[in-house]
Amino acid sequence: YFTHRNASKQKDSDFIQDLLGTIKRVEIIEDNVDRCKVYISILQKLNSKIGNKLIPKMQILKEMVSHGYVNNNLALYSDEAIRLNRCLELMLLKNEVNNNSKDWTQLCDKSNTSDLGCIVKISKVKVDITKLIFIMVNGDIDLTQLEENQSVFNSLEEMSKLLLDFSSCYKQYERALYVWFLKQLCVRKGIHWIEIIFTPSDTGINFPFFTRLKTSNIFCLLRTRTLHNNSFNPFIGVYGNINYMDNIKQIMNKGFVIESSNYSLDISISPQMIAESLSLINFYDRYTSNQVQNLLAYIQKNDSLKLQKQKIFWQIFTHWTTSKNDQFFARDTIDVIVTRLGFHFVSILPFMKQNPFQLLLVDSGSFLLASIEHETVLNEPLKVHYCSNNHALLIDGSDDLLKQVKCQINGCEGTIIKTISKKSTQWKDTIDMKGWFILKRYHSFPKKTEPSTLKPLTFILVRLLYHLLLFLRNESVPQDTEKIQQLLKQSNKDKVSKYLWKKIKREFKRLQMITNLNEELLCVALHLWIKDFHEKFETWYPKGLLNNTLEVVYEFEEKLDKEYSTFFNRKTEFIKLRNKSETESNHYNMRLFELMSEIEETKELNECYKIEHLSQLFLEIRPLSWRNLSSVFNANPSLANNYPLIAQLLNWDQGIWYLQYLPVIANLIKYVHNEYSRQLLPDELYQIKIVDILTQKHQCKTWWGHLILCWNYFTNQKLKYNYQNIPIEQFCVINSDANNSQFNIYQIIRFLEQQQNEFLKKFERFKSSYIQIIEEKKEDPLPPHLDDNGQHIWKYLFDITKYDTLCFNE
Repeated sequence: YFTHRNASKQKDSDFIQDLLGTIKRVEIIEDNVDRCKVYISILQKLNSKIGNKLIPKMQILKEMVSHGYVNNNLALYSDEAIRLNRCLELMLLKNEVNNNSKDWTQLCDKSNTSDLGCIVKISKVKVDITKLIFIMVNGDIDLTQLEENQSVFNSLEEMSKLLLDFSSCYKQYERALYVWFLKQLCVRKGIHWIEIIFTPSDTGINFPFFTRLKTSNIFCLLRTRTLHNNSFNPFIGVYGNINYMDNIKQIMNKGFVIESSNYSLDISISPQMIAESLSLINFYDRYTSNQVQNLLAYIQKNDSLKLQKQKIFWQIFTHWTTSKNDQFFARDTIDVIVTRLGFHFVSILPFMKQNPFQLLLVDSGSFLLASIEHETVLNEPLKVHYCSNNHALLIDGSDDLLKQVKCQINGCEGTIIKTISKKSTQWKDTIDMKGWFILKRYHSFPKKTEPSTLKPLTFILVRLLYHLLLFLRNESVPQDTEKIQQLLKQSNKDKVSKYLWKKIKREFKRLQMITNLNEELLCVALHLWIKDFHEKFETWYPKGLLNNTLEVVYEFEEKLDKEYSTFFNRKTEFIKLRNKSETESNHYNMRLFELMSEIEETKELNECYKIEHLSQLFLEIRPLSWRNLSSVFNANPSLANNYPLIAQLLNWDQGIWYLQYLPVIANLIKYVHNEYSRQLLPDELYQIKIVDILTQKHQCKTWWGHLILCWNYFTNQKLKYNYQNIPIEQFCVINSDANNSQFNIYQIIRFLEQQQNEFLKKFERFKSSYIQIIEEKKEDPLPPHLDDNGQHIWKYLFDITKYDTLCFNE
């Protein structure tokens, strides 16, 4: 292997992992001390020969640590120390370290001053704090009532104790640890959130460790900041005029309704003015009605576009400028960020030619196109076939296929004799001729209606923008609240805004994960995107879109997808714009500027600094999921060619993960049919509840749990595991009544089947390196799954196993 490993260097990590796993499995080393020693010697030999390949080295090191072998002579400032540090962090995050073992306890003891003990304690304190941070920031923190939120301060107190305990043992590394701690918070929330939490002198006074931490040299550098964040204005960074908002204040205060011969403000009516006016009134000081009227009068006098004639836009603008801030109540930093984004986006639309987003700003009677009707696949009639013994069968296929089918229920072997089409009125578009056809894909259930041709980044961004506009319109245009309620399929009109707001914040957080940007950097990036989109649209469509048919809108969205696929990769630029947006610049406080450059890793650290502070052992820790790969693939589009399966999976609808439950759903339905098919009258069948099934066979409980997971993903109406007093007919039986429109699990089965087929079809377009090698050698690829007559082999639902479906492990 070592002789030929250059030819298969991409397989190193797989080979070594398989090799080590095989040795442990065959030799059963866990229960044999002598074999364990031999195994460790093999690990040492592999480690010395593997070279500088990081992943194989980490795998070998993890095995060595797991079996109690660690190099006691390693130097703190060495590559081996960094690898051990990262390896321990990974194992601690996954709870793969025996904290009660004698060796581990000794290494963690404060009296152990060895270099190895230092590395262990650095790894442990970082992981312990990371876990607390992860729990804290994922909670719903109301920043307006911090003092009442004991759970936040309990977490901060525990983290503060861990930080102070470590610095008492290793004072020389205190700065590196505190910078790391701020970095951990910053990558998730941002420096603004940190300053809101840490700078008020009257918060957390009952928590001694937290109070003590706040007074340390590092934390004293933080600026005092409030939730509305008046010292931060992203429009300054994006548009570049630091005095623009002050000019708007002058208009409001002095009333430039009639131009003075001595002085006048030359502020044109632009998207920036509209957006900054909305932000000024809602986020800064309260203004009197006279001041607001001065602003409205100025706009009306200088408005060449006649914005007042754009009825919906003007209603939104006047509502959010004249309601005395009562409509907006921010509880956290994301509330402020997304509201300002909504103001900015709604401000550019009146200045643009026809585009899909404007459908929400034109008159509610004219933006709906009666000729367009968009239905999902699952709105098609559900065809139920019946065999000669009246067993109900669900089969998608040609007439020739149906002729070949033989019923497999209880060994029936009957052929199909009739077919009945069932229309599911529950999922049918109830506003076909008056529906919001463009938006429908982003709200209709099942969730597959998200456009599958777009990258997740694009359709989440587009959906965020639509939801922002819907929220602003729902709040500002009373005559449309019922229509929006119908679009979103909400039962309570009063909860529509709350529902939209929850969606908006969730989509913003999903964008954070995909772009790998924290709150404030994503805020700046999205404001820059809005400005850039406004400018580019003018070059793409000088006269606007020809119409708003689905075909045109699809083309428009695909253009967005292609143009902005790498837009959010410019983190360094976003940091500069964020700093530029601070009205109190970091540059006036060089110590704070230096701290921020360390937190954001823009400062180049020399060797002396690394040796003194061991900054290389205080790298960021982040528990990763497969979704975190999105930002990596967005930043490096070429990775899609090397890893086509991962690329395709990241671009796919999340429903693909539920394919693994298809066999167990089939097993549950099969069990019900075998037990009850043609044995009970309809009234008797209705008396059988799910709970009756679960008590008959233990495995049915597992099947029921997986069915609930699928059901709750694909439908509006949620089910609870313990809510079992439901007739089995609702889930597992097809009623022979052709007028029955009750939603059932068969529709989910059809969708999962379609997901699998579509995924495989699209993945086939990506040529893997293996297939390319075959083509270069002009060998025939593996044959399709055909029978002796060259026909595709079909499989009955009841015969499906886990080997027939795509199953991905996160």
